Amino acid sequence: MINGKLIERLRKTDRCAPSVSELARDLAQMPSQDLTDLMQKLIYDGEDKALGIMLNAVAWERMRFDPQVLCQSLKVVDNLDDFIYPFRDQDEESIGPLLDLATARDISSQRNVLAAVLAAELSIRSGTRNQEVKKVLTKMQHGLLLPETRVYIQAALNMLQDNDWLSKSLPILVEKDIHEELPRSRAPSYIGRSQTVRRPVAKISRNAPCHCGSGKKYKKCCLEKDEELLHDASPYAGLTMSQVMASPDLVEDTGVIDNMRAYQLKKVDPEKLNPRQLLAAYRKAVSFGLLETGYNMLLELKGRPEKEQFALERMHDLEQEALDDGNLELSKLIRSHLPEDEPDYACRDFHMFLLENKDLFMEMEKYCQNVLSNQDDFFNYNPVDFAFCFEKLFPALSIIFIRSALLDERGSFLDSKFLMNVLRSSRADLDLDPLDDPVEDYLEWSMDKFEQDVDLEAKDREIQELKQQISEGRRDALRQERELRDKERELENLSERLEKENRLKKTGGAEQAQSQDRTGEQADVAHLKRRIERLKMEIKEQQNERSRLRSQLESKQKEKYKTQDQAGQDKEKSEDVEQEPAQEDGLAVNKVFIPVYTEQFRKSCENLPAGIVAKALRAAAGFASHHRDTLRQSKRLERLSSVYRVRIGLYHRLMIRYEKDELQVLDLIHRQELEKWIRQYSGQAG
Repeated sequence: MINGKLIERLRKTDRCAPSVSELARDLAQMPSQDLTDLMQKLIYDGEDKALGIMLNAVAWERMRFDPQVLCQSLKVVDNLDDFIYPFRDQDEESIGPLLDLATARDISSQRNVLAAVLAAELSIRSGTRNQEVKKVLTKMQHGLLLPETRVYIQAALNMLQDNDWLSKSLPILVEKDIHEELPRSRAPSYIGRSQTVRRPVAKISRNAPCHCGSGKKYKKCCLEKDEELLHDASPYAGLTMSQVMASPDLVEDTGVIDNMRAYQLKKVDPEKLNPRQLLAAYRKAVSFGLLETGYNMLLELKGRPEKEQFALERMHDLEQEALDDGNLELSKLIRSHLPEDEPDYACRDFHMFLLENKDLFMEMEKYCQNVLSNQDDFFNYNPVDFAFCFEKLFPALSIIFIRSALLDERGSFLDSKFLMNVLRSSRADLDLDPLDDPVEDYLEWSMDKFEQDVDLEAKDREIQELKQQISEGRRDALRQERELRDKERELENLSERLEKENRLKKTGGAEQAQSQDRTGEQADVAHLKRRIERLKMEIKEQQNERSRLRSQLESKQKEKYKTQDQAGQDKEKSEDVEQEPAQEDGLAVNKVFIPVYTEQFRKSCENLPAGIVAKALRAAAGFASHHRDTLRQSKRLERLSSVYRVRIGLYHRLMIRYEKDELQVLDLIHRQELEKWIRQYSGQAG
């Protein structure tokens, strides 16, 4: 049973240790269900300050609370520290409700981040649901956040990555102890917040008779009531802040609406608001994700004088918000108020069709998820399969999936050839112009890049082979140099021994024997000298070969760098060999025309890049000389038989008129302006 006196006591309790501890002892004596009912009532009534005091008392006595009810208090509580303290004693059961709050749209992004960080810390402490929390934090990281909140998200992600408290550079929120955080004495109170306050009556003495006429002393009668009014002062004369928040229609401006929170905005009666406040309430409701509340505000605004069209324009935006949120019922309700001739209903109708028939696309979604998650299983989950599945049934879908499949690096060259055949077949079924398909330009660029990569790889291989040859030659030269030094040392030893034997000659016989020995040794020395000379020649040849290979390596490297510098540039190759004229689309090919450039073409060239103008001039010359490549890019207009359009790059078209042996270059336009140009030229010609 909820006691009104207990709620009043919560309102008047100060946020300090003595007051909170006394209140906590009394709350600890209550049954847990009564405490849960009390917190739910405070949340429903929007008692933000009283709710914060109750959370302090719960944390002081270290009570375990229902996670769902405890987490819902974040939508109402005023001081966020009051919400943090109880989670010191909560467990992994609170992670789920906290993650729901992290993705809720009816609270501020600051509160979303707080809920996500608390969930991450509880996940580390309990060792559960780590990946689920990390997924939510990663998604929040890519949203629009303030720098300080982004720091908290990154710190929580680092902590989850390392699965350790020490990885978080900021304080651990679930470790905050209310016994150390609460002040030991009552904080000073401030009157009137930031504005100047005027008393409801002239200041009188505490012992003077009360101004209400009761005859009692002022301190015994109305003093306490007047002080409460002063502490609840507002910028609006004669009104307290509580009165303004409860009834915004008491004032004219929108400031009170802009400062409301979601639970307060839900209680506002649209009929009591002026048009400016209704618009402010609609915008505030959409920012909180309260689309039904925003719809009620616009519905009321629609009934106000001269505001119907303005409200309908806002309903158009609200319908898109409802579709994005998946609220099919609300989107249909909004559509019933909108005119039926809106130009962009096609996309919204398809969005509504998807919401009504989600089950029809679940198999496709499941297969796409398998394609993305099973990157290694290319045989069973191949994006190329989509193109062939849709070829006969849905050719436009086939083209869309082919464009994505061409970017898949796992596909082969053969797959690309098959895909292009399917794409061109589907394009013919839909009667689409190949010149307007960006896939053709992409494939042309891909083939050029592939050829350049092949050339660069070949040059790299040649350079590596040359480097290997140089290394082998260097090793051979070092080996031969070592052998040469060994032979030189051996020769020196033999020379010393020969000189020593000459000095020791004593007898003729000895001299004769020694002479024979010396003759053999001299022959050995001569043989060694010849070998040394031969080795020197080989070393010299190796050095020459190494120099030649080094110079060849330098030339190959220079050629490679030159090729890399030219790889990113557009290559314009002109043909020096005159080609035979061919019969092309009714042109008199046995004669070369001199084109006449109109004044409109000259004006268009002044406003376009020089590269586009240069291509256009080359195309005009190629058309006049019946160049095959230019004629391949040309096409006669169906409505103007004497006018041709020539493709200039991806986005521009050159307009040429050929009639009675006369060739005029009419204009250079963007491809999106082609229909407009044809209508204008037809009118001028008519």
